[in-house]
Amino acid sequence: RPAESAAAFANLLALCPDDPAGHVNRGVAMRALGDREAALGHFRRAVGLDPSLAEAHANLAALLVELGRPREALPHCHAAVAVRPDLAEARIALGDAFRAMQCPLDARAAYSHALRIDPGRARAAAGLGLAAIALELWDEGLVWLRRAVELEPNSLDYLRSLAEAAMARGRHDELRACCERLLELDPTDGAASGTLGWCLHLDGRRDEARVRYEEAIRLRPDLAQAHFYLGLLLEEVGEPAAAEARFREAVRLDPAHATALARLASMVRGKLPDDETALLESRLVRPDLPAMDRMNLLFASGEVLDGRGDHPGAAARYAQANALALEQLVQGGRAYDPSEHRRFIDATIANYTPELFARLAGSGLETRRPVFVIGLPRSGTTLIEQILASHPSVFGAGEISLARQSHEEIPALLGRDGPPECLAGELTPEQIAELARRHDRRLAELDGGRSARIINKMPENFFYLGLIAAMFPNATVIHCRRDLRDVALSCWMANFVEVRWASDFELIAGRFAEYLRLIDHWAAALPVSFAVHEVRYEDAVDDIEGVARRLVAAIGLEWDPACLGFHRNRRPVQTASQNQVRRPIYRTSIGRWKNYEKELAGLFTRVADLPGQGAYS
Repeated sequence: RPAESAAAFANLLALCPDDPAGHVNRGVAMRALGDREAALGHFRRAVGLDPSLAEAHANLAALLVELGRPREALPHCHAAVAVRPDLAEARIALGDAFRAMQCPLDARAAYSHALRIDPGRARAAAGLGLAAIALELWDEGLVWLRRAVELEPNSLDYLRSLAEAAMARGRHDELRACCERLLELDPTDGAASGTLGWCLHLDGRRDEARVRYEEAIRLRPDLAQAHFYLGLLLEEVGEPAAAEARFREAVRLDPAHATALARLASMVRGKLPDDETALLESRLVRPDLPAMDRMNLLFASGEVLDGRGDHPGAAARYAQANALALEQLVQGGRAYDPSEHRRFIDATIANYTPELFARLAGSGLETRRPVFVIGLPRSGTTLIEQILASHPSVFGAGEISLARQSHEEIPALLGRDGPPECLAGELTPEQIAELARRHDRRLAELDGGRSARIINKMPENFFYLGLIAAMFPNATVIHCRRDLRDVALSCWMANFVEVRWASDFELIAGRFAEYLRLIDHWAAALPVSFAVHEVRYEDAVDDIEGVARRLVAAIGLEWDPACLGFHRNRRPVQTASQNQVRRPIYRTSIGRWKNYEKELAGLFTRVADLPGQGAYS
């Protein structure tokens, strides 16, 4: 009841105008009423009347920080701490001042001291969490933000801080819980509705996500992020014009929204209007542009220049983008280690031998339902899946990690520690059957078990082809091949977030070499009865109907003409090829590497000279 409090202290000060505690308390009430200037006057008056009153200094410091004047607040923080070292409020104000001055280490110490004095202070816990995150101590930060929410579960500020941290760390379950709680407390919170939509989107619940995005825009028409999220969803489900409009709206609302601008430029490529091109270029020359935003805009600029036929200019932009991508990986401790990958391939080859397949014969499930589309990224896997998923009896599950999940369950099943690929040689027929049953149950959850065939098009499932063959001896595998120079160029030009090897010529060539080595091993080691059908991207472009008919027959189904209308299929597509598979087949992607023959000669020489090209017939 701050209004009553303010009136009562006004009466007191009328009687005792020089009472410092009265000024502090009236200042607190006025601050609660939103009259910060009046509060500031009372706090200053209290400090002037009694410089030894720690509460006066602490409150004045806290308000000065709130007003964006942390350096002015700092002497008052120190004065409060000097007078009352045990005053938690003074330590919290000191932490707030240091954090506002971007001194997170000092802020962390101040908040920690406050919590030692009073462990129940939610504000100190939240401040400590934010200071830890500023120091990139993410686990510590999340612990303290959770503590703040636990202490004050109805605080919108603490919930939002926890939600932001959870989103940054990819903790989508926790992010969803925060957003749901925020909406319980404030159903009109458009930002929380939009972020909850993003969580649902990531879970593949697109219809629910779309409702949330549209609700967020209804509540906050100016919320650029909600328009951006909705644009991504519309792009995935094959509504490019609507997606483009949403990206444009996000950029109009927030010209600094680099991700929306980059997505728009990547969609329209060479047709990006001059004003939006100028905006993109103006963002790139800003020295304060965050590294991730710069990288995204550089990749997008490369696509625009490529679309306009300026291949030297595009190559220069892609080179800058890839250099930044490598830098981000190194700084994040996620740099690609080719020797580690080579050891993985060595162990896979050593353990998945013809002798192992002979010992495990007959232990898997007999079903023909699973279809695996494998190959290097950008080798045509999305196109092949889209063709087959247009058949009424086929469910296209997209890039799902079930094969990797089965692989990673090997140690627990064996009761052993160690890399799964090193233990695979010890699997028994009973254990293979158990892995197959688990995998099959998870597949059934995706389509309710209704489809005659279900496609997993995770390209790099070729790593787990031995395990797949043991679990599902009657499954069909479709191996997509493409001119390695076109694959290398496409990987290098794609803004791959998680493909850590795609930004460096040497790493690309090394990764391709290991792929070819493993593919040659599978050709020699897998049972001859296991069906692996090779399809070349160039053949699909030249004779789409012939290739489509052959693949439909390969998965054991009758031909359906819908497969030739794959570009009209509105099933969600989330890969980098989502825009290409919405169009009829085109030839411009064949031999595309020749446009960059001079600029990327080092890359093309490396991949063209790789030994071993696989041997499937």
